[in-house]
Amino acid sequence: MVSGVLWRKVLREFWQSRWQYAAIATMVMLGVMLFAVANTLYHNLRLSYMTSYAEYHLEDFGIRVRAAPASVVQRVRQLPGVSGAEGRLVETAALELGREHPRRLMGRLIGIETRDPLQVNQLRVMAGRFLRGSRDYEVLLESKFAAYHRLRPHDRLTVLWRGEKVRFTIAGLVRSPEYIYVVQSKQQVMPSEDVFGVMFVPREVAGDLTGQSGLINEVRVEVKPGFNPALVAREVKQLLTPYGAEEPVMRADQPSYRLLETATRILRTYSVFFPLLFLSVSILTLYTLLMRLVLQQRQIIGLLRALGYTRLQVLWHYLSGALLVGIIGGTMGVGIALWLSGWLSRGYMSFLGLPSERVEPPVAQALMGLVMALGAMLVGGWIPAWQASRIPPAQALRPPPPLWGRVLTLDRWLPLLRRARLMYRLPLRNLTRSPRRTLVGIFGMAMGVMLVMLARGILDSRETAIARYLNQSLREDVRISFIHFQDAHLVAQVRNWRGVQRAEGVLELPIKLRRSNREYDALLMGVEPGSPMLQLRTEAGAPVSLTPNGVVCGQIVQQKLGLEPGDMVRLVLPADLSDEDTREHPVRVTGLVWETIGTVVYMPRAKVRALLHRELDMPPNPITSIRLWVQPAYRDELVQRLKSLPNAGVVVMRQEVVARVEALNEIARRFLTFMMAFGMVLALSVIFSVVTVSVLERRHEVATFLTIGFGQRQVFGLILAENALLTTLGMLLGLLLGRIMVSVFIAVVASPEQMELIAFRPYVYPRTYLLAGLGGWLVGLLAQLPALRTLARIDLVASLKERAL
Repeated sequence: MVSGVLWRKVLREFWQSRWQYAAIATMVMLGVMLFAVANTLYHNLRLSYMTSYAEYHLEDFGIRVRAAPASVVQRVRQLPGVSGAEGRLVETAALELGREHPRRLMGRLIGIETRDPLQVNQLRVMAGRFLRGSRDYEVLLESKFAAYHRLRPHDRLTVLWRGEKVRFTIAGLVRSPEYIYVVQSKQQVMPSEDVFGVMFVPREVAGDLTGQSGLINEVRVEVKPGFNPALVAREVKQLLTPYGAEEPVMRADQPSYRLLETATRILRTYSVFFPLLFLSVSILTLYTLLMRLVLQQRQIIGLLRALGYTRLQVLWHYLSGALLVGIIGGTMGVGIALWLSGWLSRGYMSFLGLPSERVEPPVAQALMGLVMALGAMLVGGWIPAWQASRIPPAQALRPPPPLWGRVLTLDRWLPLLRRARLMYRLPLRNLTRSPRRTLVGIFGMAMGVMLVMLARGILDSRETAIARYLNQSLREDVRISFIHFQDAHLVAQVRNWRGVQRAEGVLELPIKLRRSNREYDALLMGVEPGSPMLQLRTEAGAPVSLTPNGVVCGQIVQQKLGLEPGDMVRLVLPADLSDEDTREHPVRVTGLVWETIGTVVYMPRAKVRALLHRELDMPPNPITSIRLWVQPAYRDELVQRLKSLPNAGVVVMRQEVVARVEALNEIARRFLTFMMAFGMVLALSVIFSVVTVSVLERRHEVATFLTIGFGQRQVFGLILAENALLTTLGMLLGLLLGRIMVSVFIAVVASPEQMELIAFRPYVYPRTYLLAGLGGWLVGLLAQLPALRTLARIDLVASLKERAL
């Protein structure tokens, strides 16, 4: 379609405007690269965890019971729709690592079947071996917990159960589809390998240790394909009702599964939004460049048509330049994606610790990215090429008639501008002389600033949520949890220790909240009502008081149960927490607070004890943990003394939690920093292209200014002033769009399921506006330097002769 002569013309023009085309190719490259890398990461992640779930038979639902004979599992397996079922004995216990200075942590002891292969939630042994005998005191340790504490097969650890210490040997390290994210519950969703570990032991050993031989307290079920999991769960619950069965927990409500689904949803959003942003700006920039080329080559087009070239040949001639940009940018983006995607995928899979890892080459994503690049360039070049092909030869050979007597739009809006000095009028008027070019420049600048704002805004929102969590739920310097209920007189004893500034006892219990036919699991926290350290606030920051006879709940509990202040809600203990039949305790909701992480309800500690002491074996003034505010110089000494307390469990220091949160946040910070860098590259490319096109269009005008006596500095000042206005308008629009997009992005990512785990709200720090605004403005000014260099090298005589022709 394009002859050799026209191809040479395309290549010559491509070389002459190589920097403008390079800027567009860079935008295309970034768009294709982001699309291919993010889509590949999304595809590999989803493929890996779906494969893990299928190969290792992740449960479709689980049901907790108070206590049931292990033989009931055979009856569950015989129900219609049940593909597999496992009965387990699960208890929370403390564990100790090390001998000389043992560190005490919390662990989940899971008693599993060892004589027959597991049917549900199978384990992949990463090191060592599987459990051999049903009576051996051996343990399978979750691999990420083991890696954090540098534990290997044949090492030993100690499990503490009601004052008894039992030594276990680590038989192997395993990965489980149930604990891809190692979290304790949906009330405690922060990955916590440093203080919480999952251990799998023979069910008989767990029964002997806890005094529940032959019993199970939960059943995990996999459903056959084609059956409704909710209906099967209802039948299984009915079968287990005599044993105190609770409501089934479906797979979608499992904390690890939900966190992984959230991660993939965020990746999918990234893989669509950011590439479209880069490609849309590249379309507009290419359109501006080619329109300038078509107008500049009007007489050449007329000559080609007069020599016999058809409209279709002219059309493809100009489209071929656009396709060449797409091929170059798309090929570079695909090449980088092919090199980068596998490395990123393997790194992310290793971080997650999936039982099965599937990393496929991004062939389909690369081809799709290349098609997107070519399609975007065709869209950007179609209108200029079509207009070039429609120019009649006779009309094209004559220069376009000048527009006489036209009052510029800006002059009609601002009449005072006509009386202003020329140095002020020209920069403002030039913005309206080519509205399309000006709008493209403003839009491109705005997109770059918006991308920086979006990346920083997401990071600001994350940091705000984390800060609220640390300031509300983890204000203390040190917290110690106990294996069993302790009397509050222990708090008075700890207060007298050297270095302790304040100490408070807390009573924490898992609870079920019921209202009408709805039920929701939460963590009941019994606290001191008048404590100055208790920071209960609404989302707007208003303080919420804790009354003696009421309960204060968070926004998730409010939404799930439809609660408002003054409503009644019933508290029920989980079946496995008490040997007696549980009762419902009606209480009134007296306040609503904003909880960033977890679903917590607050009540005075004395009221909690009064409600539940009959069902639980509590001391007169019970606590389950102590919160301490200490002098930094005595922190280590106090931690060692706390570990020596009777029934001491995990000791958590605030600084360790902050460090762990910062480590997790660093991954997001690095990715979003890349996004900010891409935003600056986008703004630089667009402003460079638009400014360069503007200078090329006005060579004759600049030559005229210089000829009639304007100094070079004055001309440079006019160009700088005009483009500074364009950059400023784009920057202001970008700040506005960026703030809007932060809200839109978080609204897309923060599904109701996600908000149950970590509640995000859009928040942008003032420094983000300053960083994005100043950074974009400086980048816009920097992008003008090549154009000013071009101005300095204008041949006045040649430019005036061209104009005379």
